[in-house]
Amino acid sequence: MFGFARSLVLWMVGVMSVAGAPVRVVTFNIEANRDGNGNITESLNDPGTTDYNAVRDILARIDADVVCLQELANADISGGTNGGTSSDVHALAADLGLPHVLIPTNSGVFDFTLRNVILSRYPFLASVQVGSRDHMDAIGAVGADGERAKDVTRVIPVVEIEVPGAAEPLAVMTLHAKSGTGLADRFRRAVELDRLADFLSLSGYASTDNLVILGDFNLSSNDRTFSIEPSGLPSTWNRGADIPLPISYSTDPDFYYQAGFGLSAIEARAVNGNDDTTEYGTVIDFVLTSPAILVSGSEIYRSSLDDSNAVGLPKAGDPLDVPLSGTASDHYAVFADLELEDEVPEPSAYI
Repeated sequence: MFGFARSLVLWMVGVMSVAGAPVRVVTFNIEANRDGNGNITESLNDPGTTDYNAVRDILARIDADVVCLQELANADISGGTNGGTSSDVHALAADLGLPHVLIPTNSGVFDFTLRNVILSRYPFLASVQVGSRDHMDAIGAVGADGERAKDVTRVIPVVEIEVPGAAEPLAVMTLHAKSGTGLADRFRRAVELDRLADFLSLSGYASTDNLVILGDFNLSSNDRTFSIEPSGLPSTWNRGADIPLPISYSTDPDFYYQAGFGLSAIEARAVNGNDDTTEYGTVIDFVLTSPAILVSGSEIYRSSLDDSNAVGLPKAGDPLDVPLSGTASDHYAVFADLELEDEVPEPSAYI
């Protein structure tokens, strides 16, 4: 294992409560802004701007305990790495009452401009960054020429969270897989998703653990099995030896993490029953959970449908303005209420 805390097996004494330890999680791709030349400028933007306020207000309305964001630009995290806390991301975390922040590196991967981050109400017991170079010690992947692998687009941050009342920690990992429909895009996406499965396996995780994978999977086009690497890969591409050919790509997110882990996607929908997670009518943002977790509810948040506190999952404050989701992003936030097995009560002194 890579050093994450592992609780000892607890033997049950007495009767456990029916309700588990609750935790709400959310994934939100907040969309990068670009200048006239197509270069990424900011995504979250500075506190007080229209974009920042829209993201903040949506997340405050959802009021999740764990927030996973994708497409954070370099300007958004400036001042927030290497121990810094002055970034726009940290400002958002403070506004939401989420003091625990993980901003991963962008070293050793192909995308130097966008990152995934995790914010949490509860402490991180440990964290790690899964990338083709940054997590080499645990992954153990090297290319055929003996050099370190380079086959992941954006680093996948992973945390174990100490949820109050839970018998075991909650492992949360968020990804933003390679986009595109071409053969090279699908191949790269499959490699990235397989790499996370390898990480789970090498870290000793199983279906009995509290596991959540959430983010923008970018699953699109058609299924495909690759017996050879397709053309069009980056010039510095170097696939790790731990991900051998043939490699299968599927548009079903369950395909990648069922074997050994039992993870499956929650069937989240907006309050009108629609399952689109983007304004373009696509379903690419998912929350996957292991069998150890009870899902008590889920929702795709759309401000245009947020007109009553009597509809949908419970939320904080008042309904938001209709256009706010469109202002914040071209994706919708997807959130879920989870219950983890609660702690075993101490045995009575009189037993």
